Amino acid sequence: MLINLCQSVDAIPASDTLLRSEYSVLMKIGKRELTGICIVEKGEDGAVTGTLMNEFGVKAFDFTCQEGKTRIINVMRPLDKWYVRRRLRKDFDSILPVLGGEGCSFSRSFTSYVFTPLEN
Repeated sequence: MLINLCQSVDAIPASDTLLRSEYSVLMKIGKRELTGICIVEKGEDGAVTGTLMNEFGVKAFDFTCQEGKTRIINVMRPLDKWYVRRRLRKDFDSILPVLGGEGCSFSRSFTSYVFTPLEN
């Protein structure tokens, strides 16, 4: 089930060659909660790249999305399991097309994400 509170990334005009957005992220997995910061950049060619890290700057993973295909890369060791990568890839396949300037919420089975824009 996708709860869309966002405008589409495609609806945001790209200035120059890159659009950069920063979000506060709350991930709920079962009864556990993880918080962090997500930095997303959209290039002129439409490719989206980003990273998810905790508030101290420790990177959890990087991701790229081009032509509707998401790749999860540079995953920190505790999360570097095939089933975690597959779950993150499927979730980010659904999140990235709707992630816009207003943030968004997404939930599926026992996992939910809330992206809230950070003010500069």
